[in-house]
Amino acid sequence: MADVSLSLDAAPPDLSAQLQELGYCVIEGAAGAEWLARLRKEAQAVDARGSLEPSLNKLATAGSGGKSTQGALCAKRGVREAAVMLEGALTPPDTFADGAPFAASPTLAELATSCAPELVRSLNAAAPWLALNRVDTIKVQVNDGAGGCFPMHFDTTPQTSRRLTAILYLGEEWTPPHGGELRIYPCARRPPPTAHRLPLRRPHRPCRMSALPTGPVRPRRFPLAPVDVAPRAGTLVLFSSVSSLHRVMPAYARRVAISIWLSGQSAEPRFPSAYPAWVGKDEASSLAFLRTSSNVAALTKVLYSQEWAASTEDAFGAGPDVRRARDPSRRDPRERRVRPARRMRTRAHGASALTSHSLWCAQVKAALELHHQEAARLEAQMPAPLLALLRSTLPLHPPPPEEEAEEGDLGALF
Repeated sequence: MADVSLSLDAAPPDLSAQLQELGYCVIEGAAGAEWLARLRKEAQAVDARGSLEPSLNKLATAGSGGKSTQGALCAKRGVREAAVMLEGALTPPDTFADGAPFAASPTLAELATSCAPELVRSLNAAAPWLALNRVDTIKVQVNDGAGGCFPMHFDTTPQTSRRLTAILYLGEEWTPPHGGELRIYPCARRPPPTAHRLPLRRPHRPCRMSALPTGPVRPRRFPLAPVDVAPRAGTLVLFSSVSSLHRVMPAYARRVAISIWLSGQSAEPRFPSAYPAWVGKDEASSLAFLRTSSNVAALTKVLYSQEWAASTEDAFGAGPDVRRARDPSRRDPRERRVRPARRMRTRAHGASALTSHSLWCAQVKAALELHHQEAARLEAQMPAPLLALLRSTLPLHPPPPEEEAEEGDLGALF
C-alpha cells in the first residue's frame, strides 16, 4: 500500500452524492507514502533548479469610467508554480526530456500521463453526471511557508470547459500551527461530513421564518460554515471549479501540492446540482437568485466582503496605507501578518518585470478599493430584508445529520 499511486480506492462510497450536494469531497490516503515521497522529492528538485516561477494574478482595478479592468501582474509571496500540462497537452511536449523543466521526474511523468487520465475514468465511473473528458491542466506548486497564501476566488466561470478541481497534497508532517489549509465555502445542499467541519466561530443565532419577505420556507440548511481541509500528505480534495469559492490560508511551513483541473461536457457545469425534490415550486422560486453563478458570486462577495479583502492583502502583501482600506477589527485572529519583500521579480509569458514595493502596494490598494465599491453596489441591488436576515445568522454550523432542526430556525432555512 505504501507504494500505491494516486487512486480513488479510499474515496467515500457517497463521493458522487457529496459532489452533487456539497460541491466538494475530501479523500484521505489517496496515494501511498513511498509514491508521495518520490513525487515530493521530484517537485522540490524542480523548484531547486529554478524551473518554478512566482505564482501570478492580475488584480482587477478601476479603469476609465469606473469600470473594472485587469491591472498589473502581482505575485503571491513565497509561492512558486509551473504547469506540466496546459489545455490537455504537455507543456512543452518534451517537458520530461533531459534538460527540460521537469527532467529526471519519472513519478511526475507517471502522474501526468497515467494517473491523472485514470483519475478521469474513475471519477466518470463513480459520478457519470460529471461527464469529464480530459485532463486540462496540471501544476506543481511550492509554498515556502513564509505566510504565502491564495486569495478567495472561484477557479473558473461556466464559459470554460473546466468542471472539477483536484488538489493532491505532498507535504510531510503537518500540524495546525503550520497553517496552509484549503478553506472552502460550500454552496451546499446538506450538512458536510463531521470530520471536515470547521469549528463554529460565533454562536448560532436563530431567526423566525416570518422575517423572510418571500413567505415561509420549509426548514433546510444552506449555506453552511466554511470548511478547512488540512494539507496532509496523501489528501486529495475534489471540488467544483465553477461554484466552489475557496482560498488557501497563510502557510508557515513548506507546502507542496499538485493542482489538477479536469474538463468535461456536462450540460450543467455548475454544481451542486439543482435543488432536490424536497424543495417545492414556491420555495424554489424564492431561491431563484442562487441558481446562477453570477448571483452566487455576488452574494458571497457581499457576505464575505471583509474576508475577501483580507485574503487579497494576505496573498499579495501590503503596507499600512493598504491595511487602512479595510476594517482591521474583522480580521481572522488566526492569521499573522507577513510584510512583502521590497522588490520581487515576476515573470509572465517569458518576459521578466521588476515590480517595486510602492507600485506593488498601489496595485493592491487599488484592487481593494474596487472590491469595496463592487461589494457596496451589489449590496444595494439585493433585497435588504433578506440580506439582513442572512447576515444575522451566517456562517451557519449545521447540527449533526440525525438532529431535526427546529421550526423557524434560519440555520435550516434551505
